[in-house]
Amino acid sequence: MSSQELHNLETAQLCLDYVNTLSYRYSTHPEEHLENYISLLDWAQNAGLLVEDEAGQLRQLAKTQPAEAELAFKEAIGLRESLCRILAAQVRSSSAVEGDLQAFNRSLGGVMGHSRLSAGPNGYQWGWNEELSPRLERPWWPVVHSAAELLTSPQLLERLGQCADPQCGWLFLDTSKSRTRKWCDINDCGNRAKQRKFQEKKRGREKIGNN
Repeated sequence: MSSQELHNLETAQLCLDYVNTLSYRYSTHPEEHLENYISLLDWAQNAGLLVEDEAGQLRQLAKTQPAEAELAFKEAIGLRESLCRILAAQVRSSSAVEGDLQAFNRSLGGVMGHSRLSAGPNGYQWGWNEELSPRLERPWWPVVHSAAELLTSPQLLERLGQCADPQCGWLFLDTSKSRTRKWCDINDCGNRAKQRKFQEKKRGREKIGNN
């Protein structure tokens, strides 16, 4: 795999990491990793999307404007869920629901107004305009850019997959040579599937023995 392909994979992976902040999303007890705007900031900072000064300014802004921060957080979660449905439909070779695509395009339109190209070591790269004041939606700008890169790349979409566990929903890029990855993690959902299969076989043998 070339360095450019690796870079493209890393860029696309970001939006999947964001979607996967809701674990076991199709189960009766999904695990939410983003509880509020501050936890969204923590995630963005840990993912390298915000430097410490930016995160600090946004924390202060959220503290002084709690209602606006709550609305921004709801927008962020709405984006995540629309993006998840768009990507899951792609895995199934289905078309995205128009409402989800419209919601994503609204986010994309907002992000593009704050983005710019800048010279980099190997050509040009995306960056962000210097804002006069911090903006509450700043944490997910790179996520939207990542998703746009993924959705417009046939090579990356070929690698897009979703965990085969019906309760999981984890999205991933299959980097295996055989392109046969099924699970979010073979030691997680993959292991549980093996255990279920073993128990089913065991019950089947017991049933035959009782007859």
